[in-house]
Order: sequence, then structure tokens, then C-alpha cells
Amino acid sequence: MLKRSLATMLVGAAALAGCQTTKEAPNLATLSLSFAFQKPHACSRLSPEYTVGNVPAETKFLKLRMVDLDLPTYAHGGGTVAYSGGGKIPEGSLKQYEGPCPPTAHRYEVTVEALNADQTLVLGRGKATEKYPN
Repeated sequence: MLKRSLATMLVGAAALAGCQTTKEAPNLATLSLSFAFQKPHACSRLSPEYTVGNVPAETKFLKLRMVDLDLPTYAHGGGTVAYSGGGKIPEGSLKQYEGPCPPTAHRYEVTVEALNADQTLVLGRGKATEKYPN
């Protein structure tokens, strides 16, 4: 039974690995990212405002994901938003987001990817880390 379960897991993992449709651009840009948690963002679904810099001109979407570095198994989510320039992602824009709610201070890392129009090419990537509560 153990051999059968292991075989099933390996086949499933191989199938998922083949589903990767987003590729990296050969000249992948390094994006800058900044944000700050405020009290309304704690224990809520209200994402903070993000500022993204060095965004390639071909970018049509920005994809963000937040990870608690002190509890990486907890899914904080993120989301993908349309991008037309300006470098700002307004507060509350990420719909699959769950804000920080730790019993003690934790470190949160947000990763941003710049995507092309059909979201099949990563044009740039960046990340930033903030502690909450400060």
C-alpha cells in the first residue's frame, strides 16, 4: 500500500510540474517593492497599498503573494491586479489576501511579479519584508 501511495504522489507531482505555463523573460527586471502594515490591515482582508518600481513597459498585470516567514505553512494569499502604470497598487486591491494576525511579531515577505498581457511571461520580480506588529 505504501508503494502504491508513493507512486501516486510521484505521478501527481510530475503532472503538476508539467502545468507550469508562466515563463521568465530572458532579461528579467528586478522590481522594487515597498509597503507598510497599518492597524486596519491586521486580522482583516484589507491589503495595504503597495508601491512597485522598475516595472517594465510591457507589464499588464502585477501578481503579489504574501508569506509569513515565521509560519510559512499559513496561507496569506495575495492576488493579481491589472496594471496600467503609476507604480501604485491601491489599498484593498488584493482579493485573495488575508492580513497579518500573529500573537507576537512575525516577518512577512511579499513577492511581486510583473506579467505580460496574457500572463504567460514574467517580465520582472521583486520582494520586500516587513514585520508586524512593528
